[in-house]
Amino acid sequence: PDAEYDPEMAEMLQSEPQLAAALSGGAFGLHYPCFIPMPSLEEHGLAMWSTEDGGMPADWPGAACAGRTVNTNLVRMNVTSTLLSSLV
Repeated sequence: PDAEYDPEMAEMLQSEPQLAAALSGGAFGLHYPCFIPMPSLEEHGLAMWSTEDGGMPADWPGAACAGRTVNTNLVRMNVTSTLLSSLV
């Protein structure tokens, strides 16, 4: 579901060193992250990405909303990539 993740993923990274090594330098994607910080991912060298965010109209208010979303994702959760969709 959106804005949820399996906390066992962090546990698996700790218990499976080969998995953690294979994913190191990669990213963990989450749809609509909704202010869910996951510091355990950074401990394993993983970035957090928002793999779906949006549904904004294709106009100036929609552009302002997109800017706020990208800024909020980076500042509050250290999300280094945000994929946005625009309703056209």
